[in-house]
Amino acid sequence: MPFDEHTGDQHDHDSAQRPGVARRSTLAAAWSTPVIAACAAAPGAAASVSPSPVLPETFLGVRVIDAGLVTTDLGARRRFEISVFVNGDGITGTPIVLRQEGRVDFRTDHDFTLGSTQVVRVGPRGGYILIPAGSYAGSIPYSIGGVMKVAALVSGAPYPFVYSDPPQRAHVEVMVTGGPAHPGTPAPGKISTREKDELTTD
Repeated sequence: MPFDEHTGDQHDHDSAQRPGVARRSTLAAAWSTPVIAACAAAPGAAASVSPSPVLPETFLGVRVIDAGLVTTDLGARRRFEISVFVNGDGITGTPIVLRQEGRVDFRTDHDFTLGSTQVVRVGPRGGYILIPAGSYAGSIPYSIGGVMKVAALVSGAPYPFVYSDPPQRAHVEVMVTGGPAHPGTPAPGKISTREKDELTTD
């Protein structure tokens, strides 16, 4: 079930599409295929002789986790959380400048309730989060291949969700569909450097 393109997100009426919009269209079309990472990496791969992808200076990463159970008026319900990180070069305190608005789309196979006003719902089982362009304070240091990196957790906290149904097997997929991203292996720990993540809970 590919994500629908939202015409309201396109603000440039020239014949040339914005990079984020064109990239989102490409990724959405490839969502259900096993070669999605290859599709995202193809433009860079065609122009590079290196077998290893080079991390962009600034890029978004996503992470989804099972946040356990919560008690509601209808009984126990399972929660999940989506975290969005802005990653860049530097050390703790380094400003990370996101030069274009980012977007993160997600979908699950069960109805859910929102825990954040910053999430835009698209139907009962999906939605998206817009990441404003601007400067983010890097507060989480890490390294990849000996290169010092720093990350900022967007909004300062994960975005919470609660399933509407009693606890059961559920699946969530999250993907960066707009803005700079990296399809490679995530950094260790709680930071995410990759453009896609998914979670299955029983």
